[in-house]
Amino acid sequence: MDRKTGPSPLDIAAKKPHTDELESSVESLLNRAEAEPEKEVAMLQQAHALLHQALQ
Repeated sequence: MDRKTGPSPLDIAAKKPHTDELESSVESLLNRAEAEPEKEVAMLQQAHALLHQALQ
């Protein structure tokens, strides 16, 4: 995702523990979203939820 304001959520999450697992999970969800357009919204919502939890 191209963001012009501030660091991306993954950049922020990279400073937190368990980031390899988080990044792998989010990447997997994004790849599945691309491969299965009919499930894209659900996959993106799951990725968003994972990132939100990691940032708390």
